[in-house]
Amino acid sequence: MTTDRELGERFLKEAEWIFEIDLKNALREENYNIVVRRAQEVVELSLKGCLRMLGIDYPKVHDVGSVFHVQ
Repeated sequence: MTTDRELGERFLKEAEWIFEIDLKNALREENYNIVVRRAQEVVELSLKGCLRMLGIDYPKVHDVGSVFHVQ
């Protein structure tokens, strides 16, 4: 059984891979629409990975901003 921490670490590793490979290559090639898409994906995976590692159940949607809303 995979723990929340292990799953969170997987998300962070995937985000790092996308950043190091896809995003940097797209930037080097001046393919800016892909840069923006990959950057959004990196942020999404990183936030979800951190939340998972903390044991916080996040919404199963692309935008997790509601979890961070402070009242």
